Amino acid sequence: MTQPFPTGRDVFPLSHRDTPPICIRSSTRHERDISAGRPRSEPALLFSPENELLTRARRIVEMHLDDPLFGVQELADALYMSRSQLHRKMIQTTGRSAGHFIRSIRLERARCLLASTEYRIADVAYSCGFADPAYFSRIVRKTWGQPPSSFRKRSTSRG
Repeated sequence: MTQPFPTGRDVFPLSHRDTPPICIRSSTRHERDISAGRPRSEPALLFSPENELLTRARRIVEMHLDDPLFGVQELADALYMSRSQLHRKMIQTTGRSAGHFIRSIRLERARCLLASTEYRIADVAYSCGFADPAYFSRIVRKTWGQPPSSFRKRSTSRG
């Protein structure tokens, strides 16, 4: 009985038959990089899709900064992707999860508010999307190595 598809040496040309698929893929990518005029080690950072994703994600998080219910699922919905796809892309791009990405943006805003305003620490926590000021204090202490009150004293004593 004959088989309906070619087998053995007829499947791939001779040049690709002895090369593993990973090497074929990487050599093709390398050829595209060279034909585009950039060295293989230089990434296209300015207009990369990952950079655009981070910019869009950051903008969305900043729009919902004071909402304590805004989380990873809401960010994924706003970016029109699934939660798992967002998680994979964030890990690939930043090395951190989407939850850490949201928290880091909130903490950046909290740092600015603590350094530049005289708001109470609880008010800073609420305005940055933390529903519990005690949790906010724990996260700040874990991230910066000191409580928010000492950060404020240090920043106000400087200038």
